[in-house]
Amino acid sequence: DDTEFISSSCLLVSNEKVSLVFGMDSGRVLCYEFRLECTKQKSVSQDDDDNCWKMFCNKDPVKNDPWEPLPLEKIDIEDNFNNGTIRKDEERFSFTPQAGVGDIRTLGDFVWILYANGSIVRVPKWRFFPSSCSNKFAGSLKCARVMDNANPEIVPLPYHNASLFASPSTNENGNNVDQKFLEALSYGGHKDRSLVFYSTEDNCVRDSAESKSAEFYYTNMAINTTKNVVKGALGAVRMLGAGWHRNNLIGSSGINDDPPDVLNPLNKGYSGKEPQILGETSAFLDNPRRITSVTVDPSGKVIATADSLGRVMCVDLESKQVVRMWKGFRDAECFWIQIPRDRDLSPALYIVIYARQRRVVEVYRMRHGPRVKSISVGRNAQIVQSKKRVTGINYALAACFILEQSEKSSATPSFFPIVIENEEAGSNLSTQVGGVTGKNSTVHLQLLRQLLSSDTTLNISTQVVYDALVQIPSLSDLSDALDLLATSSHMESKLGVHGSEFHVEVIAYATTKVQHVLQEEGSTLAQNPHVDALRLKIKFHQKIIDSYNFISNFDAGGVSDEEDEVASFRTPWAIEAIGWMDAYEKVSNESIDAEVPSIDTLYFSSFAKACVEEEGIALGATPSEGPKIHLCDSTKGRRAVLIHIFRPLVHDVFVFKVTNSIFECMGIDDDIQLLQKYFGEWYMSLPGKVAANASLFGVWCPILKWLQDLVAKDIARNSEQNIRLATLYDFCRSCDDLPRAFLLAATCREAVAICSKQKEEQTYGQVLSSEALLPWDQLLRKLRVLQLVSLRLYNVLSNQFPLTVSNVEAGDIFSVYHWLAKDELLQSHRQDDIVALEQSIRMSDKSFNPSTARGDSTSHWKALQKFCIAGSSRDSLLLYFPDHNQPMKLAAHRALLLGGMWGRKPGSLHLLKNAVSALRSLSGGEDLHWSIISAVRLELWQVHIRPVYRAIFFGFDDVSELSEDIMMPLCLNNDWLRGLSKIANEVLGLIESIDETDRTTNLESCEGEAGTNFSDGWSLNHENDFFLLNICKRTPVMERSALELHRGIVAALLFCDNLELISQCLPATDDIFLRSSLFTGVDDSTIEQNGRMNVVDEILLKKAQQVKTPVNFTQLNKIIELGERWGIPSVTICTRFVLAIYRVGKDAMVEDALSDDSQLDVEFFVKSGVEVASVRLHVLVGTLKRVRKLRPILAQLDADTCEWSKQMAEESQHLQEYSQLVGADPPSLAMTHEFLMRLVQFSFMMGPNNRADAEMAGALSAFSDSLIKLMHKHDQEERRITI
Repeated sequence: DDTEFISSSCLLVSNEKVSLVFGMDSGRVLCYEFRLECTKQKSVSQDDDDNCWKMFCNKDPVKNDPWEPLPLEKIDIEDNFNNGTIRKDEERFSFTPQAGVGDIRTLGDFVWILYANGSIVRVPKWRFFPSSCSNKFAGSLKCARVMDNANPEIVPLPYHNASLFASPSTNENGNNVDQKFLEALSYGGHKDRSLVFYSTEDNCVRDSAESKSAEFYYTNMAINTTKNVVKGALGAVRMLGAGWHRNNLIGSSGINDDPPDVLNPLNKGYSGKEPQILGETSAFLDNPRRITSVTVDPSGKVIATADSLGRVMCVDLESKQVVRMWKGFRDAECFWIQIPRDRDLSPALYIVIYARQRRVVEVYRMRHGPRVKSISVGRNAQIVQSKKRVTGINYALAACFILEQSEKSSATPSFFPIVIENEEAGSNLSTQVGGVTGKNSTVHLQLLRQLLSSDTTLNISTQVVYDALVQIPSLSDLSDALDLLATSSHMESKLGVHGSEFHVEVIAYATTKVQHVLQEEGSTLAQNPHVDALRLKIKFHQKIIDSYNFISNFDAGGVSDEEDEVASFRTPWAIEAIGWMDAYEKVSNESIDAEVPSIDTLYFSSFAKACVEEEGIALGATPSEGPKIHLCDSTKGRRAVLIHIFRPLVHDVFVFKVTNSIFECMGIDDDIQLLQKYFGEWYMSLPGKVAANASLFGVWCPILKWLQDLVAKDIARNSEQNIRLATLYDFCRSCDDLPRAFLLAATCREAVAICSKQKEEQTYGQVLSSEALLPWDQLLRKLRVLQLVSLRLYNVLSNQFPLTVSNVEAGDIFSVYHWLAKDELLQSHRQDDIVALEQSIRMSDKSFNPSTARGDSTSHWKALQKFCIAGSSRDSLLLYFPDHNQPMKLAAHRALLLGGMWGRKPGSLHLLKNAVSALRSLSGGEDLHWSIISAVRLELWQVHIRPVYRAIFFGFDDVSELSEDIMMPLCLNNDWLRGLSKIANEVLGLIESIDETDRTTNLESCEGEAGTNFSDGWSLNHENDFFLLNICKRTPVMERSALELHRGIVAALLFCDNLELISQCLPATDDIFLRSSLFTGVDDSTIEQNGRMNVVDEILLKKAQQVKTPVNFTQLNKIIELGERWGIPSVTICTRFVLAIYRVGKDAMVEDALSDDSQLDVEFFVKSGVEVASVRLHVLVGTLKRVRKLRPILAQLDADTCEWSKQMAEESQHLQEYSQLVGADPPSLAMTHEFLMRLVQFSFMMGPNNRADAEMAGALSAFSDSLIKLMHKHDQEERRITI
């Protein structure tokens, strides 16, 4: 049909039947059953004592049509109604999960089917063999689902390992009867949890519906173990470990046609109920450890995990605790092997760890046993987990096979088992280490390892070691012993072995051993892969010995490594290279040879450890030359060897061919690319002056002569190649040691020049030397530019990425404008100063591009070196980048750099002010697009300013960018906060000032815009600045309403220091001042307008207290702007400000402002003014009451007016703040009466609906007038009595 096969598994029962199971993306599971015909043949491995079975499948399956082992949606379950397992009113669940099959795993006695929606189905194995099943489904089917939206890898667990809080899972006989629980684990999908366990137990960490609401979607459809199968050898068959189990469910006789009850643990028909939800029970919180693979052991008691930190852990599934850990296994996979023991004991369990990076397979006895086997394998080796039948045991054991095939060879792949000898049978060791002898080859190899161990306490000799070697009968173990003896430092440090002398005897014995085996066995073992492997191993070690002897003989010659005096130079590039080295030492104040490794004695074991066989030599291949020797992948591991191999090149020309002889012994003398790679690494380890003398100074330059031979070979092989010494060319491009890279490039150029000129003469001009030199000339000029930048910005250049030609030309790592902006800030932070500097450089006649031929002039490159040595006090780096003198782009980078500098020194607000000055200078045009300008302004706000306000209002818990210890004291400083708000308000204003159409214009219109190209040198992408373009591309479309909301709160902090009051203006959802707040919009419907009005009143009251001159409403422009953002009309703000003036008792300051009633809300002014006047009169009356002789006056006032005035004043909030606002000089009765007269005057402009406020104003005015008259009359009587 049209469905796609995405997963497979292979089920083998006894030696009779095999079922191939296929999972489809439609959710269906199909299988085909085959019969097996088995024959026996002798094993090709001397390690395996058992006979090997060869099994051949019949061509046709048992049934031509695919068998579906699972019930479908339309299955007839009438029988289930009849037997009572399903009630008719019970809701039934469609069996097939609505997702494709993600994986099929064979664990224990069941097949586990994992679906893409997180569903897990457990089915007994016998269900997949149609010859043993009926069409009616009646089996132990269990369904479950893991609800997890983190997309992890799901691994079902074959047995339930109950926690301490779970009910018992065994009966009185100790048998496992727990069938209602299911368990699983996941890995790889959670950032904070490396391993998560799930179960149907009631004691989960939290309810599954609460913990994970979304369904789990299986995104990784890859079959974990199909990568262990080589195409063409085993096809798409997949074998997973099953092995020994708690219940012996499948006997040696195969599957019966009528399965007994033991094969049907539930013994119920399919119920059709909803799947059980697996909830989270426990987890490993071990960030940043990331589990990469999980393997369940055959008994279901432990799991083995490999992780990203190079660790392998064994976890006990019952206690959920790590019981063992191995280190140093990066890119590892784990497998299992079982070895039979006594009848009353369960099989011994071993873990097989395959470290791909180290290309080694190691086997350890579980749980805390030693390592029992170590096997070196090729890069393309695979481990296949399978099962193995053992005579006398009626169940299968887990077994592992190594499958290996060369990438280059088309021979049949090697396929052999990993054999673990019975440790109990060979538990006695030789008397040399404790007592007894053993026949076992692995025991003898282990004995040899113990003798050569660095921590051994045995008093041994080379003869003892040799005797232990002779006792090893297995050819494969003898091959391992050769590697062990060659790489053992114990032979030289403890036993006094000199060089390769002992290993020569070892190789002689191994050669004799192979000849003896072939003579005894004849042609039957001539094609034995172990014999072939040992032959290749002997040739490999013989080459190691020959190569090492050349090195040791040269070192023994006593050639001195002292530096000779500098002779005459061969090329001007040599003098420039020496000049750059001197400039580096003066700028950095350290020697260029500070990290040069010393030359120590090279021991044979160290050399052998660094040697590896060439990839592609497969078992069975016997080339006459033997395998080629390459050096190990580790640069550090091969450095010491390279120093000794190339050491003859730093001496006279008569011994430099020793290096070629060494490479001939290694078999790689014709591998030009590899030799260039090794040469480049060695050259970087040379002292600078030594490298220069041996390369470009004097008549005899051995390094130059060696490179000439390399170039000659290169030309002879490929005369049309564009770049000679291409590997060294790429090496120089990617080298971050710029002075040495420049010297190496100059040396290569000279070698190419000599050979290409000879070739030009031989071809009469058909091959031009200038064409061969052009790439090297361009590379040297690029290296000159980078040295200029690195030395000029030595203390300020970031070390995140190495400064190399390849990284610069990548176009997305370094920005030249970023370099130039940093250099400009070394001169000044002020925008005006930098603009003047750029203009002066633009008119300077000293400006030139060092990447052009003009920079090759001696006076010019010397000027560059002096410029670097002089430091920031002299000129500017922009002088040598004329193409990049583009003010807008430079200003954008300066703004971001100054923002970063302020982030590191937040107390220095002048840095942020200078950043805003740079932003203010940006204008759209050909030099810089408006969309980039908007993005840069947003970047300054988002990265540097926004987090401060988030921390101010919501604390530092979710603001990881800021240090609370540094920022908290600053945030509590009102002056600093007010200064920051002023700058932030301006930044938001600059963002708001850009038109929306300019901000959303397609970026393609601004890519490619450029200034004038003044030169033909290294362009350094001066047209498009990736740094600014990336900022623009990652900036979403901004919501204008969100910007206004943020700007309003920042503006409020300019006038108000009361953070608690301003917090009333924040949304209730707390989604403000987040990184996404300006782009997703903020719900301001939850903000109460009264809170904003309270803030405005606070601001106006504070400003009223500061008033010292007559009020002019133009003083309120910024507050009016804030009010407009908050939906508060300007007349409301002006009216409230006038009332604030009256509240503080400065009535005289508003006389002129009241002449223009068009800016006032008359009704609100009269209503609120009556309240302010009543407070004044209430306080004045209270003062009069305290004077006894004035009390009669109060008795003459209108009692009703006095009473409701008192009530109004006591209910007013102004009464509490009155004495604090007016201070020691409260407004007089005459001022209050004049204020009331003004209210009466304004009341005539009010409509009929507000007559109550007008009447109250008139009543208070009459009350104050009466009080003034009575006070005046009392004063006259007092004067008359006095007279």
